[in-house]
Amino acid sequence: MNDFRLNNLELVDLEKSFLNNSKHISHEIKKNYVEYKKEYYDKSIFKNLTFKIEKGDNIIICPLTLEKRGDKNFLNFFGEPIRIFSKKIIDSGINSYLIDYFKNLKKKHDLQNLFFKIKDNNENNSLTNKNSCKMGGDIFINLGLELDEIKKCFDPKLRNELKKNNKEVDFILINANNYEKDEILKMRDLHVSVAGRETRTKKSWIANEKMILDGNGFLIKVIFKKKIISYSLFYFNEETCIYFSSCTLRDYFKIVKNIGDKAIWNAIQFVKNKSNNFYIGSIYEYLKQNTAKNEKELNIDKFKLKFNKKYEKFCLYSEIPKKFSSYLSV
Repeated sequence: MNDFRLNNLELVDLEKSFLNNSKHISHEIKKNYVEYKKEYYDKSIFKNLTFKIEKGDNIIICPLTLEKRGDKNFLNFFGEPIRIFSKKIIDSGINSYLIDYFKNLKKKHDLQNLFFKIKDNNENNSLTNKNSCKMGGDIFINLGLELDEIKKCFDPKLRNELKKNNKEVDFILINANNYEKDEILKMRDLHVSVAGRETRTKKSWIANEKMILDGNGFLIKVIFKKKIISYSLFYFNEETCIYFSSCTLRDYFKIVKNIGDKAIWNAIQFVKNKSNNFYIGSIYEYLKQNTAKNEKELNIDKFKLKFNKKYEKFCLYSEIPKKFSSYLSV
């Protein structure tokens, strides 16, 4: 007989849980972020399968959705990998239960694939088929540090780039206080111009606008000689600010070499007293050994690592892991 309780959890209850204090997911459980994801994956239908396990003084939460895309089913959290969060370390009994739980879900819904993101440890590595596990890392900046201390985490070349100023370039921060209607659509137009095509729906951009108007988002607009050459979008709550997306007219990278660097630095300074952490993004270690990795991917990795070479390792699994290592609430 199980000595724990399992219950389904409504999405609205996630914001009331300890996940609201997790730098890894607190932003993803906000209502306006979820609405954006639904618009982004407009060809999919999501059903909430989030569950909570309580055992003694430990609480385990797994934010989970069943995604139906055409005639195929996927298990994730609005397109993000499956992750386990807990107050304390998961014991062997709960670990065995989770394995059986996901096996049953896979069979019940005829899932095409499973995609788990598990905090890395040596035990995971020893128990897992290397072909099903890809290594990566999340890059965070601690906003509790003074600005000079934050800069010490930066690559020396980045610190030098931030010292350079161009009188013809303006970095303009746009938030709920000075946002003008349809500004986000100007970013969309620039993005289409750079990408050469529409990569996501107009409704998803309108969802980004709502984030800004709700006080959870802001833009850094870059103007060169009175021409808009770049936009960067950031999303934040009290726990984490994320570098959401950006687009820049490519020809201006040669003229204004520190566009992206300064946009992020401006964002860090603005949000420093509003959030605890700044999430630059993820890198994927397994790609370093992949000769097929293209120059664009390499440059993106290098760009992120300039802000902090120390990252939190994780494993991405394409099968149910034998050992669940959760993101602990501390």
